Order: sequence, then structure tokens, then C-alpha cells
Amino acid sequence: MFFVDTCESIYKIKSGLNAIQGLHQAMVEGGADPSSWMDGLYFVASELQKETDELEKLLDAEYNRRKAEGR
Repeated sequence: MFFVDTCESIYKIKSGLNAIQGLHQAMVEGGADPSSWMDGLYFVASELQKETDELEKLLDAEYNRRKAEGR
């Protein structure tokens, strides 16, 4: 399950980074005032923080499991 959970977490982080790149491009090239995109940036940054926290928990748990096994 560790591998699947880790891959899912990495996919979510990559998706969040792509969203930030898209928002940045819209801010630079779009016709709207860049400040109108701030809610979207905040949301993506918040979700990325949650996902990196989850990934950290997964990695810590796997590290501790392997350490307990003597690996």
C-alpha cells in the first residue's frame, strides 16, 4: 500500500504544481487583474501543503517500519 499511496501523493503534488504554473501564466498573459487569481493560488498552495504533510507522514511511517525490521 505504501507504493500506491506514495505514487498518489506525488501525482497530486505534480498536479498542484501544474495548476500553479497555469495560474501564473493566466496572471501574466490574461486580461484580468493578476490580483483576481490570488484565491486560486492560495487554494493550490494550501492543498500542496496538506499533500506534502501527508507524504511526509507516509515516508516517516515507512522509515520507522523498516527501522523496526532492522533494515
